[in-house]
Amino acid sequence: MAAFMERLARNFLALKVPNFSLNSNLKTVQCVKNFHTLKNCNSVHLLPKQLLCVRCAGNSTRFLRCKSSASNTSVVEHEMPTDVVQSVEAEIQSGLSRLFAVVFIAGQQFKVTTNDLIQLQQHIPADVGERICLQKVLLVGGDNFTLLGRPLLSPEKVRVEATVIEKTNSQKIIVFKMRKRTRFRKYHEKYVNLSVLRINSIEVAPKVS
Repeated sequence: MAAFMERLARNFLALKVPNFSLNSNLKTVQCVKNFHTLKNCNSVHLLPKQLLCVRCAGNSTRFLRCKSSASNTSVVEHEMPTDVVQSVEAEIQSGLSRLFAVVFIAGQQFKVTTNDLIQLQQHIPADVGERICLQKVLLVGGDNFTLLGRPLLSPEKVRVEATVIEKTNSQKIIVFKMRKRTRFRKYHEKYVNLSVLRINSIEVAPKVS
């Protein structure tokens, strides 16, 4: 096995493939840069471009390793285009488009707009008739723009208010289980707590940036 890997490595060196060197201790070919990852099989291979995976070709050898260059990388921050920001702020200030939002409440996500009714499958702490502010807003948008949170939008920029309309129980839910050719029968009745909210307003701060 070691002889096969050494011969294979020497073949790579004979081809004069750039950025490759032979490690005599590990009997491997080491790649310094210009590599990509192939995940076509069970093992992950770090190979230079325009080369095939040996394991996927039928040979059961994993002989390629790569030196990590993560310490030399740098994160480049891209600024938002000023013209896009100005157009979005102008549309928000005009108030002509009807805003919509995606909110997370009671373990569920709802796409809502003004005067919508949403039904939650639990009782929330607020009383009937009380006005509440939905804190977890995932997304808000209009006709020509969309603001996406990572994962949530800041409460200083987006405010979604709702009113608790009703807190009640659902209709009777019958759960019946049986197993054929046996005497197993199970009958159960249950009720689910429900809360109904009305979306009063969706407000976005005039400054996006």
